[in-house]
Amino acid sequence: MTQQSGRARLVAGVGAAALMMAGAGLARAAEPVTELEAITITAQKRAQDTLDVGLNVAVISGADLAARRVTQVSDLSAFTPNVDIKENMPGILPVVTIRGVGLNDFSATNNPSAGVYVDEVYLSSLALMNFDLFDLERMEALKGPQGTLYGRNSTAGAINILTARPTFGGVEGRVAGGYGDYKTGELEGMVNVPLSDTFALRLSGKGVRQDEGFFFNRKTNTDFGRRKVGLGRLQARWAPSDDLDVLLKLEVQKFRSQAGAPEFFGLLTPPGAPASLACPGSPGCTDFLGYRDTDGDPFRGEYSVDPAYDVDQRAAT
Repeated sequence: MTQQSGRARLVAGVGAAALMMAGAGLARAAEPVTELEAITITAQKRAQDTLDVGLNVAVISGADLAARRVTQVSDLSAFTPNVDIKENMPGILPVVTIRGVGLNDFSATNNPSAGVYVDEVYLSSLALMNFDLFDLERMEALKGPQGTLYGRNSTAGAINILTARPTFGGVEGRVAGGYGDYKTGELEGMVNVPLSDTFALRLSGKGVRQDEGFFFNRKTNTDFGRRKVGLGRLQARWAPSDDLDVLLKLEVQKFRSQAGAPEFFGLLTPPGAPASLACPGSPGCTDFLGYRDTDGDPFRGEYSVDPAYDVDQRAAT
């Protein structure tokens, strides 16, 4: 009697477990399946899936760039491995280094070792790379030499910045603003208007104003490093068929800044002997260009240069 009862309880327990497993299986089957979206890039001058491209490419969508508050070219390095973007001087002339290869030069006429492209248009000068980002579709960072498709100025790699194009899905718009340190205000907007199933317009713009600088001028008792940025973009797209897609773009950028300057440490001690490591910043050490620090404070400097940095860009493609 005891053995039969034990067998009955065992059979009942196995049956209950089977029913529970079947119920769990049905619940899992009812759950929606999450599929990863295919990422399309144009790293090889044509639209391809990233899985079909034999290159080391880092891709960030426009939505991710906006969510991460990527507003300048120098911000891209924080989210792109092996890509470093820094400024020669505060606010101007960024230096792009990919996998340790780059050109560190303060001349605005030199060509960089890492090519930067905006809608497949090459930026030939370091001075052209210091612009604010807005209304983007995606960013692609190609690591390694890209001379076959991008020319000689891509020894380190290339960075493709692609702006958002007009769409035919319907009227859409967006306005965003912000306020931050150093009395910095920012306003950005976009409107997309399809006039028909084959023709659409897209207008976008951005403005940045910083009323306080990062540096203090002891002579004028004011700070400097302020900047004003204005950007605008108008696009017209006509796509009558799958084989024909015409895009006309007009873009204007105005950059007004007071570029900062680092402290010059002395390199030589009079009458010209190399300075020791203990000398830089002291009154007894002078720069080879003639600058001499007379106050002995390594965190202060005196300059007689105009720090204004104005860049205007106009493009039509």
